[in-house]
Amino acid sequence: MAKPKGKSTKSKPAATKRKPVATTAAKAKPATKRRATKPAAKRNAATKPAAKKKPATKQPAAKAKPAAKRKPRQQAAELLKAPLPIFDEYGAASRPVIAARGEHLVLCAGASVRFHVVDHPIRLIHHDTPIVAVARSATRSAALDHHGVLHLYDDAGELVAARPAGDGPRSLAVLPDGRFAALVAGGIAIIDGAGSTTELVDYTRPIAAAADPSGALVIAGEDRRLAEWTGRELLDIPETIEQIVAVAALGGRRFLCIGQHNTFVLDLAVRELDHLTSALSHVATSPDGSRIAVNEGGAVNIGTLARGKLAFADTVYYGGTYITPEESMTVHGLAFLDEDRVAIALDAGRGNIIDVAKKQTLKLDPQAGDPTARWIFIYNGQILIAD
Repeated sequence: MAKPKGKSTKSKPAATKRKPVATTAAKAKPATKRRATKPAAKRNAATKPAAKKKPATKQPAAKAKPAAKRKPRQQAAELLKAPLPIFDEYGAASRPVIAARGEHLVLCAGASVRFHVVDHPIRLIHHDTPIVAVARSATRSAALDHHGVLHLYDDAGELVAARPAGDGPRSLAVLPDGRFAALVAGGIAIIDGAGSTTELVDYTRPIAAAADPSGALVIAGEDRRLAEWTGRELLDIPETIEQIVAVAALGGRRFLCIGQHNTFVLDLAVRELDHLTSALSHVATSPDGSRIAVNEGGAVNIGTLARGKLAFADTVYYGGTYITPEESMTVHGLAFLDEDRVAIALDAGRGNIIDVAKKQTLKLDPQAGDPTARWIFIYNGQILIAD
């Protein structure tokens, strides 16, 4: 649960046992609006008539000035130029470590798979190998392990089936009909909720994939390849100008394609990518694509994409460390439960749920045996403690 910063009182809703985990501790003063500044005027280009040249005289050599120290903003700008990675130690760098649908949430941390009904923990399963990625359909949770085995679970977190998908696991996606697309080095295995492999898509070295409600699956592969799988055939999309490392569905057969340096919008109607903004490290879209959540550093922005522009209405900001334990804090993934609620995965199975419609926040309650963890975060200017 969460409590106001500096207070010890606790409260729970009358109707349910679940406690809001984040309550207002202190309202931060609204940030003062900065006045827009005009670009500095260019200096007059007019010059005086050239003066007569004087006889050249020898001048003592000027001492070289020490290099100016880079300002923090300059250093940050240089860091942003670094390309997003394609792979990490377990698979694709964009592999989903958190997934949700309705009231059900699944996330992985190391070799564990964690199941929640909203913020309430219901099951924790430890595997003998790291989990590469997770996904969630209407009735099943799925976890792809480092050996290339896809594990399927029911709503209670009970194992339904385990099916080898292939060597070199990379990522995982879910199709609108409830089947899962397991991305491995040799191609893509389409596996249903009972654990049967129904299709094998001949698309080697895939990196990321996302499915539109219409059924179209857009796949990004190595060597700047991009393709659409219709369910019957694989259609190539013209090679991109940079490597695409992540894909998210926007609805209406439109997709966000995140490259190593830039983010694009792909419209399958014209099969072209339009530039949107710079590269985004973590992106999630709501089921119908009406909302988008983006992580940039320690800030998670939630808003919409309309007329080719991102407009954010809600912001969650995390500091660099936890209160308890004293260790660094990182955002590892984002997932929408529905159109209004987005889950944020932090370290070691920790996280928050943000309801942008009700302006409420929850902390994911720990699983049995988890150490105590507390942290401060700011939601729309309010300082909150996840306790």
